[in-house]
Amino acid sequence: MAGNSLQVNEIALQVVGQNISNANTPGYLREQIQLKPGPTQQLGGLLLGTGVQVASITQVVDKFLQQRLQNAVSDKAGSVTLQQTYSQLESILGSLDATSLNASMTSFFNSISQIMNQPEDKSVRDQAVQQGVSLAQNVNSTAGRVETLRKDLNDQVFTMSDNINSLVEDIRGLNVKISEPRAARFPKAMPLV
Repeated sequence: MAGNSLQVNEIALQVVGQNISNANTPGYLREQIQLKPGPTQQLGGLLLGTGVQVASITQVVDKFLQQRLQNAVSDKAGSVTLQQTYSQLESILGSLDATSLNASMTSFFNSISQIMNQPEDKSVRDQAVQQGVSLAQNVNSTAGRVETLRKDLNDQVFTMSDNINSLVEDIRGLNVKISEPRAARFPKAMPLV
């Protein structure tokens, strides 16, 4: 019983030493030792205890903080992706050159105003029609670029989901291997004849 107790205390001191030496190590999780009663032995009509045994050494994790950290990391990744998408969309819709949607709309509405001022002038009406055609082409071009961006984002989502499914399948396979009995995982070598 004394030997078991000394051995358990030696392991406990190693765990404490490990915790102290890594107290300032980023990402280190404190460990603690879990003890359980040792098996009993029967001597005649008496049951004798054998002391304690190490049940396990576990990392001390605050599940609430761990969940909050995972949520924060997920939120950050989502925000970065959203910001990148909005920047790409802004570059498509918010360009300030002469072919931008904004410039085309301004030109079209200016030509409509000129028609109201000079309704009898055929050249003003023709110019308004040309501005309308240019605006329609610009709207179609912008819609095509937005659709391309949407398809690219969907492709990224499908690629990520395929990667996630592959990782989940790998984890499933590892869990099956871990749950197999030791003899099945490490078969004995066949004797040579």
